[in-house]
Amino acid sequence: MTVKVRFDPTLNSPQMQVIPDASPTTDGVMTKEQAAALASFTPGGIVWTAITAFLNGWQNTGAPYYNAAYTIDGQGFVHLRGSIKNGSVNLPAFALPAGFRPGATVQLPPAPVTTGDVSDIAVAANGNVTVETDPAVPSPGPITHVSLDGVVFFAD
Repeated sequence: MTVKVRFDPTLNSPQMQVIPDASPTTDGVMTKEQAAALASFTPGGIVWTAITAFLNGWQNTGAPYYNAAYTIDGQGFVHLRGSIKNGSVNLPAFALPAGFRPGATVQLPPAPVTTGDVSDIAVAANGNVTVETDPAVPSPGPITHVSLDGVVFFAD
């Protein structure tokens, strides 16, 4: 296995590219097993993958917050971090690749620094990550900061 390292200032962390010696992935995305194996010998044990394909108007909030990213630990738990803004609530903000998804939809509370009337962050079995609002609030107002920090779930 070959590992290339570069520093990504938008994530404020080293990013690793793994080139397996046999059976490379066809889409360039690490499998859950590859990511967990890499984390086991990466200094600090954490490799963050940037979210690059946002949906429904969502985007990174920008400085001083981390850009949206995900990782998986050696026990199979997926961690999200970063901050997103300005998208359409109750529609997917982005999708996680296979191997980084729960077996069924999980609904997790947003971090307390989130603005607007966000009730939860839902991660579906198909990988869609959606910022949801309370249906009792007819107009949630602008969502200028949704923190993904602390969103953790088991990948099935």
